[in-house]
Amino acid sequence: MLSAVTFLAVFSTGVLAALVISGSWGFYLYQVVYFLNPDLRWWSTAIPAISYSKISVVVMLLAWFMQRTRLNVAKLKAAPQFKWLFGIGLMLFIVDFYAVNTARHHDALVDFWKLIVVVVVAYKLIDTEKKLEMALLAYIVGAFYIGWEAYAVGRNSMGRVEGIGMVDVPDANGFAAALVPSIPLLIYFFWKGSFKQRIVACALGVWIANAIVLINSRGAFLGVSIACAVFLGTMLFSRYQEAKQRLVAILIISLSVSATIYITDEQFWNRMGTLSEIEDESASGSHRYRMWISAVDLALERPAGVGAFGFQKLSPIYVDAELFFRNQKEKAVHSSWFQALSEIGWIGLSIFLALLLSCFRSSRKVKTVLITNGESKAYFRTVALESAFLGYLVAASFIDIFRSQMMYWLVLFFAVQHHLVLDAKSNIDDKAIP
Repeated sequence: MLSAVTFLAVFSTGVLAALVISGSWGFYLYQVVYFLNPDLRWWSTAIPAISYSKISVVVMLLAWFMQRTRLNVAKLKAAPQFKWLFGIGLMLFIVDFYAVNTARHHDALVDFWKLIVVVVVAYKLIDTEKKLEMALLAYIVGAFYIGWEAYAVGRNSMGRVEGIGMVDVPDANGFAAALVPSIPLLIYFFWKGSFKQRIVACALGVWIANAIVLINSRGAFLGVSIACAVFLGTMLFSRYQEAKQRLVAILIISLSVSATIYITDEQFWNRMGTLSEIEDESASGSHRYRMWISAVDLALERPAGVGAFGFQKLSPIYVDAELFFRNQKEKAVHSSWFQALSEIGWIGLSIFLALLLSCFRSSRKVKTVLITNGESKAYFRTVALESAFLGYLVAASFIDIFRSQMMYWLVLFFAVQHHLVLDAKSNIDDKAIP
C-alpha cells in the first residue's frame, strides 16, 4: 500500500510541477512512469487502472501549449537528428502496406509515432542545460527503480532476473540494456556534479550496478565495459586536461574494480565467460550469428523489409530447423541492426545508420564549441552521452531493441545538446579535437 501511495504522490506532484513550474517536468514524469511500469507492479491493484504514461504525454503537450511563449525557440530543422527520425517513421508507415505480420506491425507503427511525438515535445520543453541534466537524472532515478526491483525479486532458477521490465523491453536482456547508459552518466555526475548530485550518483549507482550483475546479461556487460572504457579513457588520455583529472580517473577505476569484485559472484563470471564461445555451436546463444545471416538472406529476397515481427513470422522459412529448440515456432533475429534491416529494408537501415551518424557528428561539433569556450563540465557531459550511446548500441547489437524508448531518448539528448550549444551559443567550423 505504501508503494501505491508513494507512486500516486510522485505522479500528482509531477503533473503539478509540469503545469505550474516547467513543462520539462512532464517529460521527467514520463521517464519515471516508463521505468515504474505501474501496470506490472505488485502494488498496481491499489492504484486506479488508468494509463499513466498517456496522461504524462497529455500533460507534456498541455504544458508546452501553455508555456510555449516562455521557452527558448528550438526549431526541429535545426537539429540534424530529426529528419532521420522522421525518415524511420516514414519507412515504418510505408512498410505498413505490405507487412507480413499486419496487426503487430501496425501496433509497432503507432507506438513509434507516439514515441516521435514524445521526443519532439520533450525537445521543445528541455530548453536549458539545467533541464537537460534533470532529464538525465530522471532517467537515472528510473534505472535505480529497476535496480531496486532486481534486488527484491532476485534471480530465478536459470540465474536471471525476469518479470520486472518495461512495456517495450520486458525481457531480461532488454531492460538490462536500458540500464547501460546510466553507468557513464553516473560517473559524470560523480565527478562533475554538485555535492547533492554526487551523493545521488553514489547512492543510486550501487543499486544499478548490482542489477546489471543480477540480471546476468552478457550484452549489457559488454555495453557497460565499452561505455566506461570510452569515458574513462577520454579522462586519462585526452589532451584536454584539468587539474588532477587523471588522478580522479584512476580513483574512479580503482573504486569501480573494487565494487565489481565485491558485488559479482561466480555465477556472473561463469556466464560472462561464455562470451568467448560464440563460435561454439554447443554454447548458449551461440547461434545468434546464424540468425543474422538469415536476416541478410531475407533482406536479399525482400529488400524493402517485411515489417515489425516479420522476421519472426518468416523465420521457419529462413532459419535452419535445427535452431528451433523446445518446440519453438518462431525465432527472433537477436540484433537491432538486423532487426532494422528485416523490418524496414536496406533503405530503412541506411536511414537508421544516418541517424546514429548525425548524433556523433553533432556531438563532435558541440565538443569543439565547448572546448573553445572553456566549458569543461558541459564538455564531459557530452563525452558521457557519447559513451552512454556507444554502450547502448553495443548491447543493442545482441537483442531486438531497434524501436526501444531508450534508443530515441538518447537521440533526443543529442538533439537538445545540439540546440543548446550550437544554436544558442555559436556555430564555428568543425575541427580536430582532443
